[in-house]
Amino acid sequence: MKRLYFFTAAYPYGIGENWKMNELEILSREFDEINILPLNGRGNLEKKKELPKNVFAFKPVFTTPLRFQGFKEIKYLLSKHLYYYLKDFFRNKVFLSQKKFVKWIMTVKRIQTILKNKDFKKIVRENNEEALYYFYWGIGLADIIPFLNNNKHKKVIVRLHGFDLYNEINDGYIPFRLNLLEHITLALPCSNVGVEYMKSNYPEYADKFHLQRVGVKKLEIKKNDTYKANSIVSVSNMVKVKRLDLLIKALALCTTDIEWTHFGDGLLRKEIEEKCKSLPSNIKVNLRGHIDSSKIIDELRIGQFGLFVNVSESEGVPVSIMEAFALGIPALATDAGGTKEIVDQKVGKLVPIDISPDNLAKEIKKLLDLQPNEWQKLSENAYQRYVEEFDLEKWVDQLIRKMKSI
Repeated sequence: MKRLYFFTAAYPYGIGENWKMNELEILSREFDEINILPLNGRGNLEKKKELPKNVFAFKPVFTTPLRFQGFKEIKYLLSKHLYYYLKDFFRNKVFLSQKKFVKWIMTVKRIQTILKNKDFKKIVRENNEEALYYFYWGIGLADIIPFLNNNKHKKVIVRLHGFDLYNEINDGYIPFRLNLLEHITLALPCSNVGVEYMKSNYPEYADKFHLQRVGVKKLEIKKNDTYKANSIVSVSNMVKVKRLDLLIKALALCTTDIEWTHFGDGLLRKEIEEKCKSLPSNIKVNLRGHIDSSKIIDELRIGQFGLFVNVSESEGVPVSIMEAFALGIPALATDAGGTKEIVDQKVGKLVPIDISPDNLAKEIKKLLDLQPNEWQKLSENAYQRYVEEFDLEKWVDQLIRKMKSI
């Protein structure tokens, strides 16, 4: 039996990751059975998303978040894997940094907990030579790959995006990264920048790194031909890396009427709401909160937005921008991760990561001040880029070919 084990952050539980369903539908045609193991349920265990008939989901490994409890965590080192843990501890000089130490010991805690999980134990015992092990993220459940594949005979694929790829946005340290790379078959960054980063930092594993974009499902809708000239939109979680505070500072410097709509929620919600209260009267703000990802396209179409804005300091390749292009919405985005591979002057504007609020305000104004025919050109280019480069079917077909090749 051709069986795929699919390791996720929360899917099919939680409130996010709905776009995985589009990929799963295609993969389910190629495998007799797919089993999903989520890391956690993100507080939504009662609402498991509907899955194809041959796709089954285990309960999440964690039902509550892991929390650092100081020196109590040392007990997790008392295992037969002590040497494995200490080797990484000394190789990366974890003892020189408190942040590194906390990251290291919490990863140890997570690994030890996963190893005791009954469903993971069941997966480890699998001896089906046709089985394939597919990890959607490079941090989380991927930490246990060396224990899953200690004989290195299993076929293991790991996808990499942004937060799970770059050491620099992880305080310079991703625990057990070399161990992971040693025990996998393929690593698939979603951007060319990510591929080159991995090859440069881990040249001994260069032949394992290959581009694999996320892509967007073909839409049964037409792109927008009309738009609200002074309307901008953003889609992201309200977390520090997305830098919504930078966008707010820029909007505070804009003197013309602008309507900003944001889709997404998160830990910084109250802080963002407070900062929005200080914006001048010419800036109208609509904080829409969490919208199911399957409905974002509809919301973007209905809004008839003139500009999509992403000012993140770290990215893989933003799916939200791909979805905006599917509706012909031009984008202004920071040069983070692989964003430069999809955003340029033909479809909007790519700006430096360290752009000041003042310069960001100027760039927003330039794009909002475009003449209708100039905006239409950007819109047509954005839509064409979606058609030519972000076809989900194409990218999943490529993924399946990679799977079959190993």
